[in-house]
Amino acid sequence: MNPSRYNVVAAGPDGETLLYNTANGSFAALSPEAAAACQRGTCPDEKLVQAGFFTELSPEEELEQVKKQHRVQRTSADELALTIAPTYACNFKCPYCYEAHHATSKGIMSREVLDAIYAFVEQRFAQAPFGRLYVEWYGGDPSLCLDIVRDFSQRLIAFAEANDVFYDAMMLTNCNLIDAAAVELLAGARVSEVFVTIDGLEDEHNKRRVSATGSNSYAKNIEAIRLLTARGIRVTANMNVDKVNIKQLPEVRKMLREQFGIEMVTEQLNDYGHFFGQGAFCAPDFELFTHDEYAQAIHDEQKASGLLTPENLRAMLQPVPNFCRGQVESYFVIDAFGDVYTCDGWMGDKRHRICNILDASDGIERHLHEVVFDATLDEKCSACELLPVCQGSCFWERSCNDDFPCHPLKHTIGAYLRDWRDTFGKLEGAVQVLA
Repeated sequence: MNPSRYNVVAAGPDGETLLYNTANGSFAALSPEAAAACQRGTCPDEKLVQAGFFTELSPEEELEQVKKQHRVQRTSADELALTIAPTYACNFKCPYCYEAHHATSKGIMSREVLDAIYAFVEQRFAQAPFGRLYVEWYGGDPSLCLDIVRDFSQRLIAFAEANDVFYDAMMLTNCNLIDAAAVELLAGARVSEVFVTIDGLEDEHNKRRVSATGSNSYAKNIEAIRLLTARGIRVTANMNVDKVNIKQLPEVRKMLREQFGIEMVTEQLNDYGHFFGQGAFCAPDFELFTHDEYAQAIHDEQKASGLLTPENLRAMLQPVPNFCRGQVESYFVIDAFGDVYTCDGWMGDKRHRICNILDASDGIERHLHEVVFDATLDEKCSACELLPVCQGSCFWERSCNDDFPCHPLKHTIGAYLRDWRDTFGKLEGAVQVLA
């Protein structure tokens, strides 16, 4: 028997050693004596074998299992997913947004491009038995093109119904134009989820999420959330956090939870100017976290907010076959001009364009396998014990930054394991495998 290459070890209370296997999600607490035996390579309890902490597989064979799971998901024909950006234009001028520095073309998606996307969908479904068609409306801000969202959604919905395919959609928008009429339009377009950013309480949010017309974007967000949730459209609220606005996160989280039943998610506010080889345009105005600072701050806030329940911890630490849709070969990002990418972060950067949808013959299928990131083949990632729960983290950030950040769990896994341990009773015997 060999210790699994995917064992994570952390110090627990009262001299305990905590074990977590990222490949299968098993968790165990060990007495000092049992931990010492494990360090010698000796399995002190059969339960550790059953839980996968010790295995007859070699490290190479364990990695091959992870590779196989990733390949299955990567090449899956369960879903065809499209991110469609009908415009790069935006009715906000947020001071930290990279898009104004990255994609300057502001046209609207033409009928010709829409027809080509529809033909591409038909082609892909003729080639593979997809059971689901999923669309993310992106931008710019797609609320500036609601007529396109409405009309093209109806075409896709009709296609899905005619082919007995499940259809679903979501929209990322600043919500400044989402009124009662827009909500009805979205419902008719089968948009089941809207993603909106709330960067703090009213004053702080309005400094960061700046409407080009000078409107109160916070008030617009809250009203839009009220209308959307009342119509049965799910809302995901995000906060881009730095050292200033994270202080308001607990209050915003509480407000959204109590008023709308929404749980807030967070992302690290980055200096995207550095990402694109430009001068800093975010850092002078915001107090940015380093990656390890951000990871620790989010852990501390989650703990203070009561979010680290056994259920949430279990979900957080489950192995995943891929980090995001950008690692899947049935996912395509298409911008207003028909340029095709594998990640929405690259939109507008022609260096990362796969091809144009108007001339798909020049290589969507031919190039996609080569450009989609596979962490299991990366020298650094494939050797890491966190690979099954991370899958290389965000490849877009890695590709934009020479000092690419690892997944936040790299910095906080020990803290989360101690939190998990705290939810269970006293150690029973030398080894306790916890569900």
